[in-house]
Amino acid sequence: MRLEVRELAFGRGVFAAEDLPVGLILTRYTGPAVPWSEVPEAEVAHVIKQGQRWVIPGAPARLINHGCAPNCDVDDTLGVLALRPIRAGEELTIDYHTASAADVAADPAAYFWDPRWTFACQCGAADCRRRIDGWRVV
Repeated sequence: MRLEVRELAFGRGVFAAEDLPVGLILTRYTGPAVPWSEVPEAEVAHVIKQGQRWVIPGAPARLINHGCAPNCDVDDTLGVLALRPIRAGEELTIDYHTASAADVAADPAAYFWDPRWTFACQCGAADCRRRIDGWRVV
């Protein structure tokens, strides 16, 4: 399986280099895991929570963009999982701000929102939320 990093008008993104089936782990968020207080300022936009620590991911996972109608999700092992078949040339996307009600109820302090994570969405989905600004609990 191959993934490609491509330049976009607003940065970079990760794209499928071949057709990918539903359920496949495409990549993982891997890198140093640190407490929130030790996350470097330049990494705040890229970190992902795992337990009580924050993983500072390397490429390609750190370059996966947000999508309001994502084709991937992140599992408990920080694997990026295809939610549906993904065609060659399609950009991989995950939803940056949706949290499960069960996870939030189990550890509400872990679901703070840092204002540096807020951005105007550019995903182009028909049901785009336009602004990502806090957790959407489902």
